[in-house]
Amino acid sequence: MDTGSKLTGVPLESWIGAVIALAILALVFAMIIRQYWNWYQKRKAHVRKPTLFDVRELLTKGEKVRAIKVYREIFNVDQREAQIAVDALEKNLRP
Repeated sequence: MDTGSKLTGVPLESWIGAVIALAILALVFAMIIRQYWNWYQKRKAHVRKPTLFDVRELLTKGEKVRAIKVYREIFNVDQREAQIAVDALEKNLRP
């Protein structure tokens, strides 16, 4: 029985060792990625999502452009619809 590779002349035991080392490295890498993913999900869960009250607060501070961006994020509408809605909100805020 031939234990060496005819192409490279490297014994089969060396190839097996290399494959085992790569498998261990892949497992360690997968564990690191999983830990990072869990950390990221926990961090993401603590971020508060904006509300219409945030849009109103931005308008009272005079930050209309940011208010439009936040409105678009909340309601997933295009620029024109957000502009119209924020303008209406702004009219209702002013006495």
